[in-house]
Amino acid sequence: MGGIIEKITEKTSFIYIDNPHNPTGQVLKLKQIEEIAEVAEKKGAILIVDEAFGEFMSKKNSAINLEFPNILVTRSFSKGFGLAGLRIGYCIVKGDEMKKAISKVDFPFSITTISLVAALKALEDQDFLRKTVEQTRKNKEKLMRTLGKSFHIARTDKSTPIFLCGGNGNTYQYFLSKGILTVPGEEFMNLDNSYVRIRIPKSAEEFIKKINAA
Repeated sequence: MGGIIEKITEKTSFIYIDNPHNPTGQVLKLKQIEEIAEVAEKKGAILIVDEAFGEFMSKKNSAINLEFPNILVTRSFSKGFGLAGLRIGYCIVKGDEMKKAISKVDFPFSITTISLVAALKALEDQDFLRKTVEQTRKNKEKLMRTLGKSFHIARTDKSTPIFLCGGNGNTYQYFLSKGILTVPGEEFMNLDNSYVRIRIPKSAEEFIKKINAA
């Protein structure tokens, strides 16, 4: 985080951070986010914290808990709640100037009544979310144990539904040959296809079965 803070100047308009991080699945501590927000505020910059995978970390670790007028936190129903097709999410701001700015934003697509109703119902079903997070954690542990024997697994949090996996040669093509679709490393900054982002599947056993197939 020190590297980010050092680069914030009076010319900085905004800082974007995804937490949990995509593609590694790492989780920054709230204290680290707070330190960046404090420096950004002094320099007149906005801090955008993308918590698309926020349901997979502790509520206490969310930037929503911070009281800074320059923070904008975005959340999605596409990940933990499984409502990707509805294209719905929300943002939280606490500063008056930020609220005024957000109110002027013209969204590229409209939110349907069905999407709103489904999102509200999803928020009520915390039991589903708890089970999803727990199952994700168990499947991730199984996958990392298996893949760790032949691949490099980048540092990641045990509960997030993604992680970065690297090997020799074209790792993306390797998984594709096994019938497993991953996100190639070239989709991310400073990576090539020797790395892939893996999304935790519903069945770790089925994934491992494909890996072990001749």
